[in-house]
This record gives sequence, structure tokens and C-alpha cells, in this order.
Amino acid sequence: MASYQVQAFQTIYDICYNVSGSIVVLDKLMELNGIESYTAEIPFGTQLDITGIPIVNNACVLWASQYPFYSTRLSEEDLQNQINNLVNTMTQNGKSNS
Repeated sequence: MASYQVQAFQTIYDICYNVSGSIVVLDKLMELNGIESYTAEIPFGTQLDITGIPIVNNACVLWASQYPFYSTRLSEEDLQNQINNLVNTMTQNGKSNS
């Protein structure tokens, strides 16, 4: 059995790109692993079966071997804090340049 170990913050879409270079294998990957939701959270370290998953885009897979695809998830509070910090920085920079 060929397998793939899920890394932190990876979604099923990220895994498709890392394994095959395309999301055209999404449904097959989900079926192989009993994943029933396109938005399922897959725990870090999970071993996924990738037996029979073809490489669709070799260039993408080669790139992903050096720079893996992964999604980050921020809590709503963390996102709002980052937005506020960005706005504050922009406002301060705008005042100091006037």
C-alpha cells in the first residue's frame, strides 16, 4: 500500500496537489480513505492510502516535494487581530508620511 502522511494544516485539497498535482483525484482519494466531507479536518500524522492515485501534473508534484501545499487556519479572533494590526500599521505609516 502506498501511503501519505498528513502534515500540519493540510486539507484534502492540499494533499491532492502534493500527491498527484491536481484535484481531479479528489473523489478517489476520499473514497480510498473513507473521507465523507470535502471540508473534513484530517489530523496531523494520519496515514492516507494513495494506492492507485496517479500523478496528473508532474511539475506540481516536484514543486510540492520541496514546497508542500498546506493551508493555514486562523481562528476568527486571530484573523481579526491580524487585520487590526495591519490597519493600525497602515494608519500609522500614512500619518508619519504626511
